[in-house]
Amino acid sequence: YGPGSQILIHLLENAGESPLKWASLTLTLQAEVGTKLLARPTESDFGKLALLAELYATVDKVTTLAPGAFWPKPKVHSVVLQFHPKDLPVDLVCQKVEGIPRVQKLFELNSK
Repeated sequence: YGPGSQILIHLLENAGESPLKWASLTLTLQAEVGTKLLARPTESDFGKLALLAELYATVDKVTTLAPGAFWPKPKVHSVVLQFHPKDLPVDLVCQKVEGIPRVQKLFELNSK
């Protein structure tokens, strides 16, 4: 799910900037990615994706899709998630964005 996650990270980090400005996103993702995005800090699936999603947007699960909903049929379940960007004061966003590389590094160290 690497490329999809990287695209999602880019969309989240640029939610309020043109030409990528968006009012809401409805995305179909692998269920595993959805689990990571919806994870809470006390859960084992909590990581960089959940942190960035929490920083930039509210995320709601719309539905789960079985492999049979697609053709050709994938080997994994999917989930439909809806994202709504958060309105954060510019100075707060700048402070948080400056800290993101450090936080990402911590998650990378934790997974090794």
